Amino acid sequence: EKKIRILNVDAFQFDYLNVNVETLFFGFFMSHFNFSSIINLIKTISKNVDFNRILILDSFWSDYRKNKFIDNGLKLQRRIINENGDITEIPKRFISLEDLQELSFALKMKLETKYLDEYWCFALLTK
Repeated sequence: EKKIRILNVDAFQFDYLNVNVETLFFGFFMSHFNFSSIINLIKTISKNVDFNRILILDSFWSDYRKNKFIDNGLKLQRRIINENGDITEIPKRFISLEDLQELSFALKMKLETKYLDEYWCFALLTK
C-alpha cells in the first residue's frame, strides 16, 4: 500500500481537483507572494481539497536577516533559472513568525513551529 501520494498541481489552477489529502505542503513557495494572497489561496484551495494539516518549509525572517536587510517587503531578486545561466527576477520576501501566526488565526488552525533558525522555518498547521 502506498503511504505517500504526491500531486504536482498548479496552485492557481487546481479547481478541477477534488481530493482528500492528509497534508498540503508548501515548500519555498509562500515567500514569493504577499501573505494576504497566500491566505486567500489556501482558503480557495480548501473549497476543493479536504486536508488536515499544512506543512510549510520556507525562508525565515530571522534576527540574522533583520541585520542584513533593511526590511522584509516583497522585492525583486535575480535568480538563475536553468543550466544555460538565464536570469529572471522574481518577487521575494521572508516568512515571519507573525505571518505564521496570522495564517493560523485566519485558517483557524493550530500552529506548531517545528524549526526556526537563521535561514529556514519549518512549521505545521493542524485542524
